[in-house]
Amino acid sequence: MPWRAEHPTLQHLEALSGFFGVPTTYLLDEVARQITEELALLSALRDTTVRSLALHLADLTPEGSRAS
Repeated sequence: MPWRAEHPTLQHLEALSGFFGVPTTYLLDEVARQITEELALLSALRDTTVRSLALHLADLTPEGSRAS
């Protein structure tokens, strides 16, 4: 099985951005946005009240979560 990199190189991102006609930062900003959102979620889950509420909501049925 050939070796595969998990993340694209800058050269790959430049080629993709050229193909799609968008600036390279468009591709990088999307990743940065996702990471920022994940960090915000992790930060919120450190709060015991938020974590307790999230765990409670995870146990609800779809109907119960709409009623909450």
